Amino acid sequence: MASLRVRQRKDGTAYTSVLYVHDGRQTSSSFNDHAEALRFQDVCNRLGPAEALKVWKATTPQRGARTCVATLLAMRFSLLS
Repeated sequence: MASLRVRQRKDGTAYTSVLYVHDGRQTSSSFNDHAEALRFQDVCNRLGPAEALKVWKATTPQRGARTCVATLLAMRFSLLS
């Protein structure tokens, strides 16, 4: 079961960590957007951490990568079907 932890950075901004057990170890993923963290926690609790990470990586553009909206929507719909 995944849990949430709201933390504060040195510069005063807040972020949310989702804590879960993956491959027998406790780990976490950090989110600047609390609503996104809640969605990830929900998927993690429903499908398990391995599948949640796959979904998150497939639907979240990587830093520095440029993906058009049509590609993102196609990836999203392929995961839902």
